[in-house]
Amino acid sequence: MKIVRRRFLPLAAAALLASALPATAVRADVTIGLILSLTGPAASIGVPYQKGIAAAMERIPEIAGEKLKLITLDDASDPSTAARDARKLIEQDKVDIILGSAGAPASLAAASVAYESKVPMIILAPAVMKPNQRDWEITIVQPMSMMIAGVVSHMKEHGITTVGFIGFNDAAGDAVYDGLTQAAGTAGVTIVTNQRYARTDTSVVAQVLKIISLEPQAVLTGGSGTPGALSHLTLAERGYSGAIYSSPASTNNDFLRMAGASVNGMIIPAGPFVVFEQLPDSNPIKQAATDFKAQGQWRVDQRCFCRIRL
Repeated sequence: MKIVRRRFLPLAAAALLASALPATAVRADVTIGLILSLTGPAASIGVPYQKGIAAAMERIPEIAGEKLKLITLDDASDPSTAARDARKLIEQDKVDIILGSAGAPASLAAASVAYESKVPMIILAPAVMKPNQRDWEITIVQPMSMMIAGVVSHMKEHGITTVGFIGFNDAAGDAVYDGLTQAAGTAGVTIVTNQRYARTDTSVVAQVLKIISLEPQAVLTGGSGTPGALSHLTLAERGYSGAIYSSPASTNNDFLRMAGASVNGMIIPAGPFVVFEQLPDSNPIKQAATDFKAQGQWRVDQRCFCRIRL
């Protein structure tokens, strides 16, 4: 199966710029501030975003006759750096709009600065904004609660009544776990444990042993990119044989490279563009994804035999 995920989203972000830019802008270059994790644990997501947005900029160099100018900063996968980047882009570079970032923690940090300065921001990660921020910011990724509700629905359909959770100890992990808690109760699924780890950790043996000792029928992981592979590798090493689910953030080439055979059989929720070549020609996603692949920015990975829930 061909697995791709985030490389299509930057094209959608570029298309949204027309509606997000201030209505009072005069004809001049529109300056876009892009904050991405080009180094650090989230770089496996940030670098593909950068390539995708570059391809989108080539295809959409201007909007309503106004040329687009892009300024890219690296947040190094660090929320405090993302906040500083946002402030620099706003105060020094005078950007009209901000895009970012690769992960939820960095995105939320930058979004707080953008809201404070009343600069619109398109958020590329599944970050949950505060209600008062939504007039200035929009998230283009499907809400994690909706995606994990699909996971829990699959569990219920297959008679799974107990699940263990292991994920990042940050906003990204919180989003996956919160989605699980929201859906599990009404589906009759009991969460037996909530195990967390930092993106920079090199071992999750203690967390995995705790999960295995409780014998859940399934495990849901809440990681992403290369650090997210750690929980899957350890579950396989320790002989866990139950069902393994993850979030859409796991459809990432570097994650698959690191996790290898440990994620064969993993079940994830994903949008239809992940398997666009299998879609009927009548599906509008198929043509858009095909065009984007033709830009030369789409690299697929066929090593993971995962099941995708559309």
